[in-house]
Amino acid sequence: MRVFTKVVTMIKPTDADFRDYRIYLRDLVEEFDLTRTKASYEFLRDAANSLLQKEVSIYEETEGGLNETRTHLIVGATTQVSGANLNYIEVNFHPKLKPHLLALKDRYTIYEVKNVLNLPSSYSIRIYELLKQYERIGHRKITVEKFKEMIGAKQSVRNAKGKETIKDKYPLFGSLNQKVIKPAQRHLVDNTDICFEYEVLKRGRKIVEIRFIIMTNSRYDPVVDHSEHRPGKESPKTEMETAERQGKIDRLYVQVKQWVEESIVKKWVSNYPEDQIQYGINYTLTQLKAGKKIENVGGYLHTMVTTDALMTAQKAEEKKQANLEAKARKRKKDLAKVEEEIEQLNQRLRQKVEFTVRNIFDRYPEAKLNVFETTKKRRNSGYRSNQTNAENMEDPLFRATFVSIVRNRFVDEFREVEELERWARKLRGKKSRLKG
Repeated sequence: MRVFTKVVTMIKPTDADFRDYRIYLRDLVEEFDLTRTKASYEFLRDAANSLLQKEVSIYEETEGGLNETRTHLIVGATTQVSGANLNYIEVNFHPKLKPHLLALKDRYTIYEVKNVLNLPSSYSIRIYELLKQYERIGHRKITVEKFKEMIGAKQSVRNAKGKETIKDKYPLFGSLNQKVIKPAQRHLVDNTDICFEYEVLKRGRKIVEIRFIIMTNSRYDPVVDHSEHRPGKESPKTEMETAERQGKIDRLYVQVKQWVEESIVKKWVSNYPEDQIQYGINYTLTQLKAGKKIENVGGYLHTMVTTDALMTAQKAEEKKQANLEAKARKRKKDLAKVEEEIEQLNQRLRQKVEFTVRNIFDRYPEAKLNVFETTKKRRNSGYRSNQTNAENMEDPLFRATFVSIVRNRFVDEFREVEELERWARKLRGKKSRLKG
């Protein structure tokens, strides 16, 4: 019921047709006093799935009589079942409800959604809605049976064979009074802007009607977070929490006091995260500093503060930048590691080649002189006749040619060297990719 009511408040009088209505988990976390966990998202998703099962009856007068149209309340609910962004649901109303919901804000007094979200019972929510519509009149009379139907305590249900029966949860008025009406009376006075008294009207001994007397709740402060008074809460806010909240208000108000009243800032603090409020303020001040002409700065401020898309875009940009920086740091770290591995592998290769060459010449002493003579005759080997054999072997070009000839003659002896060289090529390729 809370989720449905919140979606209804998102319908704009200017909407020509239904659209996808999105509810963010962060709003439900704040308004339902939940914790930001996977369980909270499951609560939200279950609420959407529950709405999919709800049916409503629409009665219309026609020339032939009274027609009843039964339809589901919503026809679609989009929820993310896996991934990193389990943060919202989207619901779609049934087209049959179009003339009833799109005109809702013109026909009824619209109440602040927090009045409803703080109520702990779906019956209390429905009673609030029924009475809020008649707040200006000050009273409303409803038959007991109609009252039970309107709050959902009496419904028609169909069995597997399609036979319709009436399910009445409270056939006795005493039970309805104790479990529904009296609790709602307490809930409304504790959490909403209206309260009520009531009297029962009898026909003979049977109670047939209820007359509600609707009053403005003088105890209600819209700035106060009434969720603290819900059943199950341990205690009201401590003095430290109150001081912390006032500190937030003071910090924010000093920045905007020339355009808005402190009461507006209090409402912001009650309804939105401080970082979202601060970002909205910063965005507005930046626009003013840049020379943007804003006729109603206070109204513009309020729009920017309450537009979570600004904060969402900012967080998305910050997250994107943080990811880029993290990737750059990781790439730099990986590159350093690869370069170190290449250096170690090159050193190991040099040692392995030297060891293999020495091992060959230890086994075949005559081969060393033979290879040297072949290298000396090789064109572009770098051999110098005015130098000793040892001095020629110190020359990098001559030595490389010398080792190449040894490898060509003793291929099998260099199998392990070839394995190390293949690994070295892979590392050099990885280094090249990391450098991008």
